[in-house]
Amino acid sequence: MSGRARFQVCISGIRAERLTGVSRKKLFLKVDFDSYFNDTTTPTAPISDTIGWPNEFSFGYETEHVHALSSKTLTLKLYKSGWMGGGLIGECTVDLLTIATGPVEHRLMARDGSVMRCELHFKVTMEQQSDLELVLQEAELSAPSGFSPSMALSYAIVGASGEPLGRKHTEAAGMREWHMTQMLKHRVTRSALMASQLHLEIVDMSNGRTVAQSMFPLSGLPAAAVGNGTFLDTLSLRFRGAGSSGSWEMGCTLCAKNVPVWAQMIGGFHDMAGIHNARFASSGIPQGSAGALAALLPTGGAHAPARSSGSSGASSAPKALPWFWDKKTDASSGRTYYVNHITHTTAWTLPTEDTYHVDIVAPGPLGVSLERCYHGMTRFAGPSGRRNSGADTGAVVKSVEPGSAIDRASSGRVQMGHHLIAVNGASTLTWDLSATCSMIQRASRPVRLTFQDPYAV
Repeated sequence: MSGRARFQVCISGIRAERLTGVSRKKLFLKVDFDSYFNDTTTPTAPISDTIGWPNEFSFGYETEHVHALSSKTLTLKLYKSGWMGGGLIGECTVDLLTIATGPVEHRLMARDGSVMRCELHFKVTMEQQSDLELVLQEAELSAPSGFSPSMALSYAIVGASGEPLGRKHTEAAGMREWHMTQMLKHRVTRSALMASQLHLEIVDMSNGRTVAQSMFPLSGLPAAAVGNGTFLDTLSLRFRGAGSSGSWEMGCTLCAKNVPVWAQMIGGFHDMAGIHNARFASSGIPQGSAGALAALLPTGGAHAPARSSGSSGASSAPKALPWFWDKKTDASSGRTYYVNHITHTTAWTLPTEDTYHVDIVAPGPLGVSLERCYHGMTRFAGPSGRRNSGADTGAVVKSVEPGSAIDRASSGRVQMGHHLIAVNGASTLTWDLSATCSMIQRASRPVRLTFQDPYAV
C-alpha cells in the first residue's frame, strides 16, 4: 500500500473579536495556505466588537510523512480597504500539524508587529481523503419469471446532495448473475462517506425505465474496515419493484478499498518519527485500525489503546506509552527499550503514564518558570546513543516558587522537568515557548493546566 495520505482542510465560522484601534467600516480577510489563497470582503458594518465571515475555505494537502504538516503554514490576514488608511491590519499563523492534532475550535491573536489587533476565532476540520473503490462480486438476483433480456443492473454512489456520482451499468443481456461488476471510484472524506449511499437499480435498457431499486448506506463501511482500509462482506439487498412488480432480492459480495477511516485527530505529539499517542474525534473506528494512515504513523498506531480505570484484569491490548516516550529495538541484542524525548534518556523497563491536572482559580501570577523543550531524536544507536535534534516546541517546568499559586494548587506536585502538555484541554505539544506562555497569560480563571511527569518509569 502506498505510504501517501491526502488531507482535506475546511475552515469555517471565522470571526474577529475585540477589535482595537481599527475603523470597522470595511474589512476583508485573506486566508493563505502556501501558494493557495482566497479572500472575502465584509459588507459595511457599524462599529461592533465582532465581525464574522460566512465563507468557507477548503484546500487539500498530500504527504508521505505526517510530521511534514508542521512545515505547512496557514496564515490569516486582516485588511482594511480604502484609499486612505487601507492595508494590512494584523495577521496570525498556524501550522497544519497544530490544526490536525489540536482542538476543532481555534483562537489566534492577530497582531501588527507587537500590537494585538483582534482575536480571530475559527473552526477547522481536517480529514483524510481517499479514492474509494467499490466493486460488487458474485451478485445473484432473485427476480420474477419472465425476466426481460433488456434488463441491466445500474449502480452509483449517491452523496448528501442526492446526485449520483459515477453511475455504472452491466450489460443488458437479461442476466441475473454477475461475477464481477465495473468498479466505482470516488474521492471522498469520512464525513462525506457517512452521508452517502450505494444506489442500485434494475433498469429496462429498451426504454430506460427503472423496474426496481435498492439502497445500501455506506456509513457501515468504516466500522468493518480493517487496517489496510479494505471492506469485504456478503450483503442481502432487497429491491423494491415499481408498480406491481413486488420485491426482489439480490445476494452479493461488496468489496470496498481505500475506505477513509481517519477524521479530526485530538491530542498526541509529533517528532521526527511521526505522531504518537493520538486519538480521533470519530465514532465507529475499531481500536488499532488506522486505515491509509497506518504507514505514516510510528509504533503504537493511530489509536492509543483503551485504558481501564481501576481494573487490573488481563488485557490483550498493548499498553499505551506516556507522552514523549517511544518504543525502540536494540539492533545488536534484539531487546526492546524505551526512549524519553524530554530527558533524552532510555530505559529497559516499560514507563507508566503519570499525567495530572492542576486547577488555578485565583487571579495573579502562577509562580512557575517555563523553558523551551527540545524533543525529537535524530539517531538512536541503542540505549546509550542519544542526540538532540533541536526541535523547539512545547514547554518544560524550569522552576517553581515555593508557596506560589501553582505550588499550593498542586500540593507541591509540579516539579522541575515536568512537561506542560495542555491548557484548558488544548494541547500545547506543538506550540513554541512564547505561544505557550502567551496562552497561559491570556487564559481567564479558573484555568486547568495539564502536566506530564517525564521521569515516570
